[in-house]
Amino acid sequence: MTSDCKKPGVGFWATVVLVVGPVLYALSVGPACWISSRANAGASAISVVYRPLTWGMEHSDQFADAVDWYSGLASAKGWEWVGRDWTNDADGLDKWLYSPKYRAIMRNLGVD
Repeated sequence: MTSDCKKPGVGFWATVVLVVGPVLYALSVGPACWISSRANAGASAISVVYRPLTWGMEHSDQFADAVDWYSGLASAKGWEWVGRDWTNDADGLDKWLYSPKYRAIMRNLGVD
């Protein structure tokens, strides 16, 4: 008896990379934020590495809410995405940072 099973080819693996890669990238933002907030390091790297997600956050409130929720699940208190709508940043893109002042301001405005 011989087995006629073929090994997966280049096309299969290219499809796996193109489908699974972006999903793993998007899902990795949560653990990256959690680790960054707990280690109190790497926040600027998070903002750069996940720039495509922050672009999406700038263009969709629902997407921004989802990323913000997921990023904050196990993050240290006070860490969050702060973006163009709330700061006078030169580049205007969201940044992952510790922001007790922002939280206090939003609480006073009745937003939080």
